Parts: sequence; C-alpha cells; structure tokens
Amino acid sequence: MRMNGPSCRMTADFGEPATIAGERVEVELDDGGPIGPSSSIAETVAGVVIEVIEAESDRSGLVELSFVDRATITEMNEQHLGGVGATDVLSFPLDAEDITDDPFAGLDTGGPVIGSILICDEVVVAQATGHVGDVMGERLLMGIHAALHLLGHDHVSDDERVEMQAIERRHLERHGVAHPGDQAP
Repeated sequence: MRMNGPSCRMTADFGEPATIAGERVEVELDDGGPIGPSSSIAETVAGVVIEVIEAESDRSGLVELSFVDRATITEMNEQHLGGVGATDVLSFPLDAEDITDDPFAGLDTGGPVIGSILICDEVVVAQATGHVGDVMGERLLMGIHAALHLLGHDHVSDDERVEMQAIERRHLERHGVAHPGDQAP
C-alpha cells in the first residue's frame, strides 16, 4: 500500500521490522521494542528519514533504522568510529562504489541499500531538554542528522557543519521544531 508521503506496512508478528515506504525510499524499521520509543514515534522518525533523503537527493533504495540500547550504541561507536562511550545516533552509509561483495545481492530490498542508522533513544531522551528542548524534536533531529550523513554530509569542517545545520534547520521547521543552534565542537 502506497499513499502520498510515507505510509506504514506493519508485519503481524511482534518484534518483526516494519517497512515505511515513500516514493523512492523505504525504511526497514526496528523500533527496539521495550528499549525504543513507541512504534508510532519510531514510524514518525522513519518518515522524516524518508522525507530528507527524497528532498535532498535523487537516491532510491532501502534504509535500515534501528533503535538500540546503550550497550549496543557504545560498542558500535567504539568499534566503528573510535569513539568512547554512548552516543545518540550513528549512520553507516553504503555506497555502491565501495561494495565488492554485495551482502544484499539476490534479496528483494526494494532497490539499492542506502545505509543503516542506529539511534539510542535512552541517550536522545537524556539530552533532549538541554539540546532541542523536547524529546520528540530531538528524535526528529536525530533522524534528519542521520539521513544527511547517509547522503554524504558531514560536520568535520566549519563550512560543512554550517551547511549541514542549515539543512537540518529547514527540515525541523517543517515540523515546527526549532534547531538548537550552532553545534561547534
């Protein structure tokens, strides 16, 4: 079932991923069960990921979005980014040029795999008040931020950070959420 904008096709089995579909992008969503937000909130975050990718690129394909616990995000942060401790969100873009042995070959993924996003809702909830100001706005910012990373945006240099935050601000405004301002390191 497709409608204008993201729509949800839920599986009947508890704990199974849902698929949220846009025009060109699908998100396979694992809402984390008891450690994640409610399914409807997770679907809203998946919708904003689709919105950003479809608005900011011509990419099509699949994004995996998982809400994970603190231990999982800490391990992934340390293992893959050399970070220390828990973080709010991690993005793992998958570029076709980088693939020598496609692990998704032969699977019906709805198109190329764009990448994976991990969000630790525990960290997001804890930082929301001092950042965006409310939990739902913080969740939306994490979805927007992660989607932009999947598209190749970064915030290593000042120019990159300013550009990325301008795009985040534009998408947050569509949802009535104010951007927290410059997030210089």
